Amino acid sequence: MKKTMKFALAALMAALLFLPALAQAKRYYSIQEVKAQAAAGWQGSYQARGREIIVDVMPQVPDVDKVPVSVCRRQDISPTIPQADPLWRGLRMDYPGDFFINYGLKEEEPAGALMLGGKKVSALPWQATYWDFSPEEAYIPGNPTTFGEITSWLPGVLSVLGFDPGIIDLNNPEQIYTHAFYGPRKGEYLAPGWGAMTWPLLIHGLPVIGDYNKAFIFKNPSFNAGARAEVSLCYRRPDLFWLGVSMVASVETLAEDIPLSGFSEVLESLEREIAAGRLRQVFDMKLGYHLFEAPGFAPPGGGRDLARPFYAFPVWRVGCLYVEDARQKVDPVFVEDEDPYFYDPKNTLSYHDILVNAQTGELINPLKPSVKAVTYPGMISWAEAGN
Repeated sequence: MKKTMKFALAALMAALLFLPALAQAKRYYSIQEVKAQAAAGWQGSYQARGREIIVDVMPQVPDVDKVPVSVCRRQDISPTIPQADPLWRGLRMDYPGDFFINYGLKEEEPAGALMLGGKKVSALPWQATYWDFSPEEAYIPGNPTTFGEITSWLPGVLSVLGFDPGIIDLNNPEQIYTHAFYGPRKGEYLAPGWGAMTWPLLIHGLPVIGDYNKAFIFKNPSFNAGARAEVSLCYRRPDLFWLGVSMVASVETLAEDIPLSGFSEVLESLEREIAAGRLRQVFDMKLGYHLFEAPGFAPPGGGRDLARPFYAFPVWRVGCLYVEDARQKVDPVFVEDEDPYFYDPKNTLSYHDILVNAQTGELINPLKPSVKAVTYPGMISWAEAGN
């Protein structure tokens, strides 16, 4: 009887000890649930190490139903260049998956200088736009062409060259940089300027985001990691532009859908960085795929293998001002003396695109650019998530 009582008491104590773990078990969510959680945005005022940090951003979450995990590779490109049109010129395909071509007369370049009075006049930076893209807006100075007109024109160009326009989300570029041929007075232009635009490639409807060189404060000179996956356009007119494509595509699906961490847990990771005095300003947040290196990645040689695989795994990319410690000052925004009209808030050495694992909600440490940090972290299935 005493042995039975002792056994029962031991079992009860074990169960009671286990209850907190059950109560604290991590809950996972679908991407549509995360999208709903993030719909209200991230607003807050934080007191951290003698500073007030104000955050007011609207996270960007793709409108998809699933988040697959895939193995990806650079894809060979077989373009279809219209031979009857002599304005197509300068085709370059230097590496697997890389494509570049000009369109226009040889005497002109999209980003080239003007000849005025026998002198060359170059365009100077005018504006950097990273969010709130409007189809009605004419972003290029001195040029009435609207962003909507460019996005209506570009699918035809991609199709002519043999690309599926669906490889990018035309309405949501990564950024638009524009240049102006400034006149003698503000608001006057000698000629229409030009714009450089970049769109991240889509894999399973999610944009490929994150750049190794921006994700870490300290660069490791012994290796590079990741791959570009984007469409770039330099545009002055429909008959004067260049187009570049860096193509990466899924070759194997490892999971049709995986669960994600709740948005509140992602914010908790970022709030810890604010409290530590490292995260000083947040510009934007985007959910998408980062191209992680495959298990077994071994730099420096591995980083030069252009045929190597990558793993498309979901992350939150946070565009921000981030420093090493609370004592460090944020580097100033660089402004050209000869171009006082241009101001890019991200043009500072303190700007970084830090990454948060979208499944665990944990920050990928910007202070430690290790092989482990850039290697596929593994996934948790819905069955393993248990909810």
